[in-house]
Amino acid sequence: MHFRVVRDTYTAPGIVVAVDIHTPLVNRAFSFFLWPLLGLILLPFTTMIYVLVYVPHIGVVGWNWLWIILGFFLDLAAYAGSGYSNRNRFPAMSRYPS
Repeated sequence: MHFRVVRDTYTAPGIVVAVDIHTPLVNRAFSFFLWPLLGLILLPFTTMIYVLVYVPHIGVVGWNWLWIILGFFLDLAAYAGSGYSNRNRFPAMSRYPS
């Protein structure tokens, strides 16, 4: 089970959260289905890491916040990288006019 989660986290975190949205790991971290759904859409890495580091009845404490911050920066990097790589797809956004 855990190998699958780790393997899929590197490949497609949004798909993993979508498929595993009703597993015990997600259910213990979120009490309402809307939060993991929003996390799936907006911040998939952060949501996945939150689900993995959440401790029942305690929450996220100590150095586990570092992992969540790292997930947030991974999400920012993914958005920035996709925006940078697709900048030449639209002629108005091109750096060098043709």
